[in-house]
Amino acid sequence: MQDNYTFPLYRPPAEANSIIIQVTNGCSYNNCTFCSMYVDKQYSVNNLDSIYSQIDNYSIQNPDATKIFLADGDVLGIKTSVLIDILKYIQKAFPKLRRISAYGSTQNVLNKTNEELEHLKENKLNLVYYGIESGSDTILE
Repeated sequence: MQDNYTFPLYRPPAEANSIIIQVTNGCSYNNCTFCSMYVDKQYSVNNLDSIYSQIDNYSIQNPDATKIFLADGDVLGIKTSVLIDILKYIQKAFPKLRRISAYGSTQNVLNKTNEELEHLKENKLNLVYYGIESGSDTILE
């Protein structure tokens, strides 16, 4: 299944034992001067059939998985209702699931309402990794 990833694929060290579902490619911002992780990837959202196929294949290979990491660099750029549908699908496929995590840009975290963030948490998106590399807008630009 790993052959279906679009490389390079990054994940936090804490996700070393997590199943990786590639929901997006690249980062929606992708202009930070201090980050070169996704410079060779244009941001895009994988189609739902591809995402659901990954989930189905991994659930057959590892039905007892407890941790899922949603790749790539900015899953929170997805429309909340679509992301919730994906989270629900994951929960059905992995009954022992404890946690879903993802990268999210600070801007996309801020673009979500408190209600949207609560709905994501209720659907087991328990951990979002986002960078706080600088408090300076000049440096971030």
